[in-house]
Amino acid sequence: MNRALVLTALSFSFLLAAPILQGCSSAGDESTDSSSSDDLKKSCKGPLPDICEKCDDGSSACAHWVKSGGKCEIQICAPSTEACTGALPRLCKTCDDGSTACAHWEKDAGKCTIAYCAPSTEYECSADSDCKGALPQSCEVCSDGSTGCAHHTCTDHKCGISYCDTATPPACKKDADCTGPLPMSCQLCSDGSDGCAHHVCNSGACSIAYCSN
Repeated sequence: MNRALVLTALSFSFLLAAPILQGCSSAGDESTDSSSSDDLKKSCKGPLPDICEKCDDGSSACAHWVKSGGKCEIQICAPSTEACTGALPRLCKTCDDGSTACAHWEKDAGKCTIAYCAPSTEYECSADSDCKGALPQSCEVCSDGSTGCAHHTCTDHKCGISYCDTATPPACKKDADCTGPLPMSCQLCSDGSDGCAHHVCNSGACSIAYCSN
């Protein structure tokens, strides 16, 4: 008889305590969420852009701070976990760097798009004068017999170092076909006469000479 009363009393006490325990658990969860939110506010500070967007799931979200890998980042919509699927064209393209890339899926602002080449990198140069840096103190004898020293060049929007001018002289058949500015200078020739700069056509290529051959 006494044992039955004790069991009944214990059961009754448990029923009374259950809501209280549940309330404590709920309060603890709310405290944890509140603590996490407070930590985010303390560690991630700064102005947020006044931007809101419609997300992939149809909801709307505005710019807010999030922590990713321990770093503060501004996020609008949560990254979509939906994979990009669908038929791809059987097509490949030659990219700016000379490589070949075929059609593949990429995500741009959360939207699936078909891409080929990676975005082009910024050009290194547009003209020789854009290229800077130390130059070797050396010169070379070029194919036309002239001497060319190290200088910066811009070829295919990439900087390099050259010695001789690789530009192809204009084709000619006679001296009169050659035009362009001439240096205002003269030289003493081997026969004792003075020879001044003038155009000549030599083996189909224009050049500048001083003395007659």
